[in-house]
Amino acid sequence: MDIEHLGLDAEDPGRLLRLGGPPLGQRAALAVLQGPSEAWLREAVTDLQADRDYAASRLNAMPGVTVHPPTGCYFLYCRVDAGGLPAWKLAEYLLTDARISVISGHQFGRSGRTYLRVSGCVGRERLREGLDRMERALARLAVKTSAT
Repeated sequence: MDIEHLGLDAEDPGRLLRLGGPPLGQRAALAVLQGPSEAWLREAVTDLQADRDYAASRLNAMPGVTVHPPTGCYFLYCRVDAGGLPAWKLAEYLLTDARISVISGHQFGRSGRTYLRVSGCVGRERLREGLDRMERALARLAVKTSAT
């Protein structure tokens, strides 16, 4: 299948990227449409693994956070001791205080009430910024909960 087969302008394949959808899916679709994807796929998997490992290392260095890096995906499921705060409340706090979006582990079952799911596929710079924000927000939360 080629780009013309889809009725898209071959002179502007980037148009696909402006239509919406997850960035990783956009990159994959564009690579497939433009030719052999083996090299791109190898590079993408290597980048995702490096970002996942970076995120796991950063998260494990945060007080009260424990994560075991996954072997098959870029999502990290981390246990967070936030002074008894349930995961859904912690996710809400991180969204409002640190402006980062994580998924509460309670959505994955009862045992997930102290876990958060963090995505490692946003690119190294955004990942670094998000983890910096998370670290600062958790430190502020620790000060608040120890004061009460």
